[in-house]
Amino acid sequence: MTERFKFVQFLQNSCSVSCIVASLTMVGACKRNLTSDVESADSRPAIISGFVTRENGYVDTAVGRKHVVSMAARIGVKRLFVDMWSRGCTLFKSSVVKEAGGPEKCPEAEGDPLTDFIKYGKALNVEIVPWFEWGNILPASSRLWSANKNSGWSGFPENFHSVPSIRLNPYEGTFATFMSSLLREVAVKYGSKEIHICDNFAPHMRTGKSAEVLKGPKKFTTFMQTLTAPARSAGAKFSLSSQRNLNSLQDFSIDWKQWLKNGTVEWVYPELYHVKEGKLDQFFKEARSEREAGAVGIAIYSGPTEQRWSLEGLGRFVKSAQSLGLETALFDFNTLLKDEKANDNADVQRISARLGTRMRTDLPSLDSTSSAKASSAGNASAVPPPAPSLPPPAPILPPPENTNAGTPQPNATETVASPSAPVIKTRLCEYMKISGAPEGGIPTYASAGKGPIIEYVGNDQLVYRYLTQLSEDGESMMYVTIQTGAAANRVRWLQAKYLVERKPDSLTCEP
Repeated sequence: MTERFKFVQFLQNSCSVSCIVASLTMVGACKRNLTSDVESADSRPAIISGFVTRENGYVDTAVGRKHVVSMAARIGVKRLFVDMWSRGCTLFKSSVVKEAGGPEKCPEAEGDPLTDFIKYGKALNVEIVPWFEWGNILPASSRLWSANKNSGWSGFPENFHSVPSIRLNPYEGTFATFMSSLLREVAVKYGSKEIHICDNFAPHMRTGKSAEVLKGPKKFTTFMQTLTAPARSAGAKFSLSSQRNLNSLQDFSIDWKQWLKNGTVEWVYPELYHVKEGKLDQFFKEARSEREAGAVGIAIYSGPTEQRWSLEGLGRFVKSAQSLGLETALFDFNTLLKDEKANDNADVQRISARLGTRMRTDLPSLDSTSSAKASSAGNASAVPPPAPSLPPPAPILPPPENTNAGTPQPNATETVASPSAPVIKTRLCEYMKISGAPEGGIPTYASAGKGPIIEYVGNDQLVYRYLTQLSEDGESMMYVTIQTGAAANRVRWLQAKYLVERKPDSLTCEP
């Protein structure tokens, strides 16, 4: 945290000095030259954070967690805001959720994700910040909602991330007490010194009847001070990503300028997702306005919908924000890795060059057998090259798009629809079919480790493949989502031998 604010203060002071100098040679207001400011940002490393969502298995799977932290460190990303409260469950083991009638952790997640992220972050000097993404939103089908909807929790239906959900009225029932205890739990149990929240903790003016329970910014400011107080007393500070200051007030009753003043949050990253990729002048103007309102950084968009910005566009916005002394937080970092097929040093160099970060090649290994030795000796091993075959017991994540040699590939601009996420762009057709699986007897589905068997699903089912790794028995497994007629049912691991590539010349990449 100290380095962050020394850097930001230095840049802001530099901006002030340059304006003073300009005022000595020009009559009138101090006006920035956008082009020269952006170019001057090339001479210093950009300060970049990344949001990590549950897309593509990077949070739910052990191998995905290792990969995303390793790539963040190699690219030069300083901190990761990692989704730890999502879809009515936690990505850490929570007694608070369990006591409230929900699962101890998200059932799809292997192990304890937050423990892994903290371990890898310490090893590679990447700050890990638990991020409570869904705020007061619960899936309508979640155990937590079912257990509490008749005991005071109330809300209004909406689709959040294409999931039928309930946006709760945070003022009613015991939800505020529950969430306050949950925030405190992550601070106490995991020692988190920062917790990241977003505007989804508030009722939304555009969400039908929720306008009736929106009490205004003064009411909500007091509410959030009370909600976060136990975690702050346990040593955690809060950061916030929300709409621009004006939109936050109008749509969410979030007066984040006041939150900064009274200590409800320490840092704010306004979301400028609405700016079109080519509108650099608009981005610069809005980013400067948010900095003047007290923002420490700007949240910019790398996924997961079709409207995402390209790596080139991200790079321009990063440098523009940097010229104002602002950090940039990429939403979402794991989609950027997937789209850029980020795995080896060439990928790291390309992304780092675009974003203006300082690429790292002196990282210790995260292998369980060598990380302790590397850290105690103080000697960093070379960055491991990507491996086409993954020897057990510690597999390394291959590129999620890696397919069998010689497989026909669709056009680079083809669009693929993931059943568990909005439509995304990819260079490969990731939909596959189950073929040749036994109708009974030996189970088709199993976890990559020694986890529970997953129920059998018949042949000819369509699946969306995320990534590949070896089981502890050395068998190739794929992490997939089953596409069914009614809904997308997440299935953890499928034996790769029962999957066949779809032919792009006979079937499109959409189900």
